[in-house]
Order: sequence, then structure tokens, then C-alpha cells
Amino acid sequence: MMKCSKTFKSLLSLTLAAVLCLGGMTAAFADPGPAGNDDVHIQKVLQTPQGTPIPAAAGFSFYFDFTAKYYDTDGNTLVNGVQMPIPNAIQIDVLSTDTPVTNTGLDTYTKASGKIFDGVAWTAPGMYVYEIAERPTTYTNAATGETMTDSTVKYQVVAYVENDSPSGFKVADIVVWTLDPSTGDRVAKIDTSTGFVFTNVYEGNGGHTAADPAMTVSKTVAQSPKADYNRYFPFQIDTTIAATQTGTVTYLAYLKDATGIIAPVAANGEGTNFTATTDGSGKPCIAVTPGTPLNINLKHGQSVAFVDMLVGSTFTAKETAVANYQGSIALTLGGSSSNIPTPGYGAEVSTGEARLGAGENTAAFTNEVNATAITPTGISTNDLPFIAMILLAIGAMAAYVVIKSRKKSSNEN
Repeated sequence: MMKCSKTFKSLLSLTLAAVLCLGGMTAAFADPGPAGNDDVHIQKVLQTPQGTPIPAAAGFSFYFDFTAKYYDTDGNTLVNGVQMPIPNAIQIDVLSTDTPVTNTGLDTYTKASGKIFDGVAWTAPGMYVYEIAERPTTYTNAATGETMTDSTVKYQVVAYVENDSPSGFKVADIVVWTLDPSTGDRVAKIDTSTGFVFTNVYEGNGGHTAADPAMTVSKTVAQSPKADYNRYFPFQIDTTIAATQTGTVTYLAYLKDATGIIAPVAANGEGTNFTATTDGSGKPCIAVTPGTPLNINLKHGQSVAFVDMLVGSTFTAKETAVANYQGSIALTLGGSSSNIPTPGYGAEVSTGEARLGAGENTAAFTNEVNATAITPTGISTNDLPFIAMILLAIGAMAAYVVIKSRKKSSNEN
């Protein structure tokens, strides 16, 4: 009797272990997730550098396509002999009238679809597996300098369908997985409470030719009989990349005057502490690394034109203090103009951090000479009192020498 009891207990333990094991296998296969979750949507995110406008005509339309993968683990896409239903492509529009959230130089637009399986005519209860990917936009336009980086992420979406009535069906649950882009295998199950995300990046080049630059810093000396139009004024120009950019970026800057591009770049007094190079057409220019200041000297009529800066990138241009000259700046960003008044003679003048907009971006520096402080000989009137004192001392010394010499001569006679 005792032996029978032990045998029964052993069989009972094995049976329970087998049941638990099978239960775990069933859960792993079905993977239903939280019950009753049919309100799942696509979340479209579009990121742009701050201030980059969405094209006003039609904005952007993004499309998301469904591909039937399998109904069961055998790879079958037929349900009761009928092909799995393919949901219609979902369209999400981002328009120029939409308002982005701006943070640290980045504008983010977020739009959501409705329930992804609304309107689908299910044919039987079961597990339906789909792959969802965003259709490429092909919006990149080299001629206008616009670039759209499309989302390449793919998701596996599993819909668990059950009977809703004798003749109808409903989605009981939806589970979403990210997929490995190279193998197509599941990577991780995601929280679908806020939808599953496709992110695109749209950028606009402010200008990519010397004739149509992204940003220009120019130098003018106001007309005056005392102005020196051949004098070089030292500038420091700092640039930064847009918030959407990563990795190593190089801008090209062209030194120009009224006749066009100056060659060689360091022809006279412009300086040499920068990297002179040539562009793809052999034109002389300067290679500028964002984050590293460009130190260059400019004289009347000269300018530095930067290309390939994105709308939303920033710059700071400042002119070092020069005695007897005062500078002011006419600043234009994205076509909107403002003035930075002069801080006075012999003082540094700066744009401060300025962000490129869509349209003209210029910082026009104008210097005025202090005519009352400059004499025709180039001697400052501020120094005249000291010069007069020196001349007076020299005169007194000369008079003393003459008088003493005469007295000596008189005594000898």
C-alpha cells in the first residue's frame, strides 16, 4: 500500500510538471499580451532643424503598407481557404499649418493614425501576422537642396481575432514587435499604448553655390575723407551644425569682392590661419569645420560666403575692436531684417548667436571712422596735447641751448 502511494505521488508530480510545461509552451506560442487591446495606431514623427518650414503647397503625405506574413506557424496565409485580408495602406499628413514642438534646435511634428485594423473584414478567428513598413517618400531634391531621410524601421503586428457574434469577428488583442532589418527576426515586443513609431528627418540646405550661398558676412567702410579703404579688419566667425546632423561636417566658404571670388584666398591681408582649398569646380575657397572658429581679415567691399549650411544651423560673427572705428550690423535671417547698433568707437561688435532661416541670411558689417580723431597726417587728435607738450619741451630745451651759447660767446668776447 505504501509502495502504491509513492508511485501515485510520482506519477502525479510528473503529470503536473508536464501540464505546466505545456502551459508555458502555449503561452510562448500564442503571446497574446494584455487582453482587449485593439486600440493600436501608427505614430508618425517628422523631425526638422529648428525653423525649417514644411512646404506650404501640400506638405508631406506618408503611407504605411501591410504585408501578410502568416496565419499560423506553418507559414500559411489562408484562413478557411481564403487569403488573409490585407488592410488598406494608412496615410498620415504633416502640413505647414501643423505646430511642432521645439527643443534644443529641433522641431518635432507628431501625428497619429486611427486604429490600424479599423474596417478589416476578418474571415475566421485566429492569429493574423502582418509586417508594416513605411513607403519611401523619394522627396529628396538635390536641385533645391531639400533632403528627406526616410524611416527604414519595420514592425511585425499580430492581431488576435475571435468570434464576436454568430456571423462576426473582432480584434481581441494586438501585439507589435520590432524586426531586425537584416534578418527580419523579432527583436523586442513594444508598448503599444502610444502607438509604434516611424521617424523621418527633413532638411533644407540654405544655399549650396558661391552665387547663392547659405550665409554671407560682408564688410563695408562708410564713406569719409578720413576712412582707410585698404585697411583690414579682423573677424571671427563661429558656425554650428543643425540639430539633425551627426558626424563630421565641413562647410566651404568663398572670399569675394565686387569682382567675384578672390584667388588666391590669402592674397593680401586676409590671413593664413585657415585651410585654403578648392571646391569641386576648382574654385578657391576655405574649408570650415563647424565648432572651430574661422579667423579672417576683411577690408572694404569684401565678404565671406558660406555654402551647404542647413536651415536651422547657427553662426556668430564678430568684428574685433579697432581704434577710431565703430561698427554696426544689418542682420537678415530667413529674409527678416534687424539692426545691431554700434557699441561705440574702438569696441567689438557681434551678431550674437543667429539661426539660419529659409531665405536670405546675411550679416552686413559697416564701420565708420571717427573723423575728429584722425588728422590728415594720420595723427590722432587725442594725442595732440601730448605732442604739444613734447614740442614745447623740445622748444624750451632748444631756447636754453641757444641762450647759453650766446652768453658763452659774449663772455669770451
